[in-house]
Amino acid sequence: MGGNAGYLFYKDYYDGIDWRNLESDPNKKKYKEKSQQILNLELVTNINQPFQQSSNNLQTFDLKTTYPGLVIGTGYIHETGVEDEFKIGFYFDYTTGLPVITGSSVKGVLRSAFPGRGEMYKGERTAYIKDLLEDILKKRQGFDSKSFDVNSIDVEALENEIFEGIKDINANKERDKYQSIYERDIFHDAFPVKTGSTDGSKLFSDDFLTPHGDNPLKNPTPLKFLKVSPEVTFRFVFDLKDGRLKNGQNRTITITKDEKLNLFTTILFDFGVGAKTNVGYGQFDETAFYAETRRVQREQQERDANERRRNIEEKLNKIENPVEREIARISMLDKDKMDGELTEFYKKLDAFEEKDKKKAAEFIKECWSKNNKWKKQKKNQKDRVQRIKLILGENDSR
Repeated sequence: MGGNAGYLFYKDYYDGIDWRNLESDPNKKKYKEKSQQILNLELVTNINQPFQQSSNNLQTFDLKTTYPGLVIGTGYIHETGVEDEFKIGFYFDYTTGLPVITGSSVKGVLRSAFPGRGEMYKGERTAYIKDLLEDILKKRQGFDSKSFDVNSIDVEALENEIFEGIKDINANKERDKYQSIYERDIFHDAFPVKTGSTDGSKLFSDDFLTPHGDNPLKNPTPLKFLKVSPEVTFRFVFDLKDGRLKNGQNRTITITKDEKLNLFTTILFDFGVGAKTNVGYGQFDETAFYAETRRVQREQQERDANERRRNIEEKLNKIENPVEREIARISMLDKDKMDGELTEFYKKLDAFEEKDKKKAAEFIKECWSKNNKWKKQKKNQKDRVQRIKLILGENDSR
């Protein structure tokens, strides 16, 4: 990274400054040079690698910042009033110097979408969460909306479980009311893991505020501040547990940790993160996220298919008899592929020895019986069935 950005921003930034003459040209020059040093920092992609390697049991997703970028930590003081200095504070991880979105900030943004943060827009927030949950549950295989009314979901109970670890708010004893620390959802810091392809692949950029004050006709003085550049990818990390959804009919179903992850992703897209979100900062590229998700899913499907093929090959290689090996191979196929392979296998019957021919015929009969091709026969199929019966020594009456 070429230096710890937090150290450069808050400590080194003011070293060598002439405090008796702040507006001097040497001071302005030093601030300009120190600012540029921070802007020139590049992301070291393996700086948080140990954390990534330990995340096998965690849930993660990557979100890419959009223009104009991301601003975090603006409440910190960082100003001497000199030209060319960064005027607004910024938040960095103390150890790595990386710009991070703290776990508490992530948790706060997510909770702000729920209704329990006050009476303002409580109804709208409740409806918003219910809509998201309905979309998520509809994608669940076998979900029956008639048996579980989504519109009557107790959103506040879900909020208490996720953010407070409350499993039964009416319980008298603490141990019955709260989940253990090991059962609660945990929100980790979000770290940058990749910079973009434009703007020189910068991690940081500068930007400017132009406040007019009380006089809208006054020529404003630009105030420079630091931001995370557009197209920087942040990895959001959670340790989530399966939870419960209750509705007004006193029915309870499980909301899985993956479904919670989908819920959180959508909220972050809708609400954004950090300061100045109302003017476009802190937003994430939804199109890029879903494109990447589809790519990852395709790669996972390919890995799974390759793994299945390897397992099949290992099993088949242990079978010495070639006919038995072919029977085992065909039996592992999907129905659509099996029909064609079974026809080709049938054509090879004459090449088999008698004992293998009978094994093959028994297997073909079993498959055709399952697929309703043994009794319900067209002309060509009827001839094939008769041939199998002859091999098996069965009478036509059977």
